[in-house]
Amino acid sequence: LVGSEMCIRDRLYMDTEYYNSNEKDMKVVCITLQAFNGELQEKETYWLLDHDEWTQARSVLYAYACEDFVFCSYNVIAEARALQSAFDFNPMEFTWVDLMLEVKQWYNWNYRSTASTGEHYLKTPSGTYQKKVLLPPVRKWERIEPSAGTGYGKPQLGLESALFKFTGLIPKDGNKKQMINLILRGEPYTEEEKKSIIEYCESDVHLLHKMHKKLLLLFGGALKFGSNRTNRPKYWEGAYNRGEWSAMSAIIERNGYPVNEEALRNFSGSIVEILGDAQKDLLEKYPDVNPFTLNKDGITFKENQKNIKNWIAERHSLDEWMNTEKGSYSLSLDAFENYKGGTGFGADYREYKKLKQSLNGFSTDSKKATILDSMGSDSRVRYYANIYGSATGRSQPSSTSFIFLKSKWLRSMIQAPKGYAIIACDYVSEEFLIGAILSGDRIMTEAYKEGDPYLYLGKAAGVI
Repeated sequence: LVGSEMCIRDRLYMDTEYYNSNEKDMKVVCITLQAFNGELQEKETYWLLDHDEWTQARSVLYAYACEDFVFCSYNVIAEARALQSAFDFNPMEFTWVDLMLEVKQWYNWNYRSTASTGEHYLKTPSGTYQKKVLLPPVRKWERIEPSAGTGYGKPQLGLESALFKFTGLIPKDGNKKQMINLILRGEPYTEEEKKSIIEYCESDVHLLHKMHKKLLLLFGGALKFGSNRTNRPKYWEGAYNRGEWSAMSAIIERNGYPVNEEALRNFSGSIVEILGDAQKDLLEKYPDVNPFTLNKDGITFKENQKNIKNWIAERHSLDEWMNTEKGSYSLSLDAFENYKGGTGFGADYREYKKLKQSLNGFSTDSKKATILDSMGSDSRVRYYANIYGSATGRSQPSSTSFIFLKSKWLRSMIQAPKGYAIIACDYVSEEFLIGAILSGDRIMTEAYKEGDPYLYLGKAAGVI
């Protein structure tokens, strides 16, 4: 099984190191390649800040492409952007396999998947890593407090976590963060730093093949490659299609979308004032609840969780309200979205939570990443697309850098430069049509042609 699976198309495993990812052309520092054509070849590394090595790397990559090698990387979007930036190659002219997407397919990234349970290597907020057993996913309000060494949540998709899950490798804790900081610092690099960056670039590439081999064994068992010969080519066709979408997304990400930089910066500098006005309004309107307390700076406010929970407890038992993992009243937006009261503090506080959520990612006073961190010198925002990020297979970018997911009134920040226009389009009932085509269901097709599948169902049921 291993031999037959690993011989489908020759492959080139690849990794690059770069900085300035918020610019159209990233500065690519080096690239490591490792070919597989029945057996794993020696690694080839090129320091792209040297013109001669850059020229050689371009020729080698072109030769592999001409020999119809499949380019394999972990997070193809980054590597495809690197090839565009460094060599002006069109990534759509290559065949790709994105190992991150294959990991996502295996985890399935939803509440029914068991592939994401068990021991994982998870990055902590401090930047270190720890081994932890993930429990079967359940909805937040159904969780019980986990014991030591266990936890809920989804597996992380960083390369370290994936390598641990599929090869058992535990990387040197802290080394990655140190090397990333060095690379992001930019040029010039000393000879010693150059050597460290090259070693870091080479360190993961040969492990990509090992991880890929394990993934193929897992998919081969699940899809019965041995007994069902038709599933094998279907799997590879799907893998190539996923890789193609990564390459397309690299082009989209590289282009970014234009914003009015002056308006965006002015707005970002006003977030604290906007939230402060909303908090003062609630304090004046509901002094009996007193939902906020003044911070030590005498200007900003923080949530008075005790007072808000007391307000909830006076009206609802724990069984009637969404709970935290520790069994307390939840103060999340989801909890207040489920609140049935149409007026009063609960309704107004819900609108405040919505406002606060819509402003996430804008405030320059926040210690977290903001949309400005994703904006280049050309006033274009280059967001992380997170393709196949949802359980349904959709792209799911973070709203921090993707204004299209924000409230409609915030989308005025998206402005085409002079002489250009922005055209937006949307598919109608896209998934429904795909389901009709793939299943060959004639009635589904008719429902789609009617223009509204929901209305069609109502008519068919005799309700409408």
